Amino acid sequence: MTGLLKRLYVNETLRHGALVMMAMTLGNLAAFGFHAVVSRHLGVASYGALYALVSFASLVTLPVGFLPTVVARYAAEFRSLTDDRHMRALTRFVAHLLAGVSLGFVLVLGALAVPLSRFLHVSPWLILPTALLAAASTISPMLRAVLQGEGDFNGFSLASGSEGFGKLFFGSAAAFAGLGTGFCLAGFAMGNVAGASISAVRLWRRLGGAQRVPFRIDWRRVMQTSGGAIAIAVATAVLTSSDVILVKHYFPAHLAGLYAAASLGGKIMLFAVGFASAVLLPKATQRHARGERTRGALTGAGTMLAVVSAVGLLLVAIAGPLILRALVGIQFVQAAPLLFDYAVAMTLLAATNLLASYALAVHRLTFMIPLVVTSLAEPFGISLFHATLQQVIVVLIVANALALAATALALYIDSLNERRSLA
Repeated sequence: MTGLLKRLYVNETLRHGALVMMAMTLGNLAAFGFHAVVSRHLGVASYGALYALVSFASLVTLPVGFLPTVVARYAAEFRSLTDDRHMRALTRFVAHLLAGVSLGFVLVLGALAVPLSRFLHVSPWLILPTALLAAASTISPMLRAVLQGEGDFNGFSLASGSEGFGKLFFGSAAAFAGLGTGFCLAGFAMGNVAGASISAVRLWRRLGGAQRVPFRIDWRRVMQTSGGAIAIAVATAVLTSSDVILVKHYFPAHLAGLYAAASLGGKIMLFAVGFASAVLLPKATQRHARGERTRGALTGAGTMLAVVSAVGLLLVAIAGPLILRALVGIQFVQAAPLLFDYAVAMTLLAATNLLASYALAVHRLTFMIPLVVTSLAEPFGISLFHATLQQVIVVLIVANALALAATALALYIDSLNERRSLA
């Protein structure tokens, strides 16, 4: 009987993983469609500026980047207890928090527009749509995290896909209208708004009738117990955004645009397997809360990640120039020699995120400090070694390999310690 239940659980994980993978793949394809349209209209230099600002917006959200993981875990625990009252209270709290955070992004970045524009070599007014993008990029994943933790993978998938198609629609409209970099950036932000709207409607229909109860968070306890989520957020933001921002600062506009194209193409690998971590976190959290074994969830998610990564890297190796031409146009084909190495770096990062998400779900948190420290090797290394774009990507691969090794070693040490304590 136990073996049968285990097989059914793994099948459910694979089934939800397939659903989320399909939705996230379609959404990511639509988001890449945005880049395909916009890059052809803006040209290499202007597209490099847009991509750097998108990366900067991702880095700006770093102070609250850990919150979606915390929210997903709270929601997963409420779901395991069938507690709709506190699920509704959590959702209301998240909505109020997001309003304050979004306003803060706009005010702070608006005040720092001039020095930021000088560092990134862009017009100061472009910092405003960047602030709007940072706010929207915070709202959408936070609301989606409630759906993720609740196990509503249908709603999670719908919101994820809508976000990508929203970026394609609004951003392409701005590009075809010839409105320039700032409006294309605002269109990109509207995609996040579309995804957030889907999540909000889904949550209201699900929880609107639940009884109202107060919801309070002990922030001191959250900060003490959410170190793992903070570590994942910091490492992911640094490892995916700092290189693009530093290349925009150190290199001429044309080379920065080529690097942006290689980064965009290489991150296909990261987005293509992001579904594995999204499914693994609530599954492992719920089973751990019930005192059940969790290794089956990690095995299933890891298998999906390995298969998709192997196929993706093979395609990049065989058809890298064609992928770039289809993605951003023939004017970016000079970035082709950088593409495969960048894809390797993003594959390493995807594996790191998977292991870190599992460690967080089962409360094995030794990985936190090693992961953050090794991720900081990327901006530090690029600051020292940036003679060529290829040298920058070598630093990228080394930093991601170090982050993966540190996370895996910490997880293994925690596992050994648990076995010893049980023995």
